[in-house]
Amino acid sequence: MIFVTSNALKFNSAAAILQDFGLSVARQEHDFTEIQGPGRAIAEAKAQAAYDFYKQPVVVSDDTWEIPALGGFPGAYMHPINDWFTADDWLRLMHGVQDRRIVLRQHVVYQDERGQFYAVSDLEGVLLTQARGDSKYTNLTLISFTDGRTSRAEDIAAGGTMVGRESDTAWHKLGEQLTKSEPNLP
Repeated sequence: MIFVTSNALKFNSAAAILQDFGLSVARQEHDFTEIQGPGRAIAEAKAQAAYDFYKQPVVVSDDTWEIPALGGFPGAYMHPINDWFTADDWLRLMHGVQDRRIVLRQHVVYQDERGQFYAVSDLEGVLLTQARGDSKYTNLTLISFTDGRTSRAEDIAAGGTMVGRESDTAWHKLGEQLTKSEPNLP
């Protein structure tokens, strides 16, 4: 199956998790016009466009990042925000905010000739009070899924995946679904 993504970190993480289920994916980059809206709608539209283009089983993902203290900001806009905000911008925005939770909502859609399978998961982390590690994705230097012990950038530099393989992620749900004797697809 093809995983259509330009994000190498996302691909490596997904490939590692799916490998645990005996599944393999090949990465393919393609620039589809992305609709604006909720993460599920974005992922489903991308999956349909990718399937129509490649004419074979595909998987796509769309991650949204929600900060409860900021009313769910930035949501589906983390990618452009990473281009606009520096680590210092994030720190100023969160200055004095006590609730530092951030939620990574993973939307993963598999599509083949039978239709789509959608999986979602929420992974809760915290926003650190200082940037740690290096990444072209600014948010990864400020987000921790280890209760503040390490940033995602530090985890990745130490050989970890984008999201830990031990987590109950949307990728785990997809792997479980695709390895059932009769997958529940339309």
